[in-house]
Amino acid sequence: MPDLKVKSIMRYLVMGLLLGGGLGVAACSRLVQCEDTVLAESPSPDGSIVAVVFERDCGATTAKNTQICFRKRSEAHAPKAVKGFVVFESAERPRLQWTSERRLRIALPRDGKVFRRDTAAEGIAIEYANGSE
Repeated sequence: MPDLKVKSIMRYLVMGLLLGGGLGVAACSRLVQCEDTVLAESPSPDGSIVAVVFERDCGATTAKNTQICFRKRSEAHAPKAVKGFVVFESAERPRLQWTSERRLRIALPRDGKVFRRDTAAEGIAIEYANGSE
């Protein structure tokens, strides 16, 4: 019988540690507030979609990064509600060029460290060019 009590105590101890650790992580993540700054916007040829270039700064523990997302012209920029389809680090800004209503060409800086580079988002085809072009 003592083995059963030890197992039961261990089970509750492990569950308590997991729950406590999870609450600690959740509390810490609420302390980190990221600040987003819009650097540029580029409307599609028909004006219905806007490509938004913004910088995300989450404080001293992480490097700033630049992201690009789409928003509808009628909606305000809300980066936390959408996922950036391009994420990179660089002091330079990307260059955006709409080649049609549903195709965007992006020239990323040559010195950039790219973390994400999708080829389509929100029904828009995305192509990438060399940063010097």
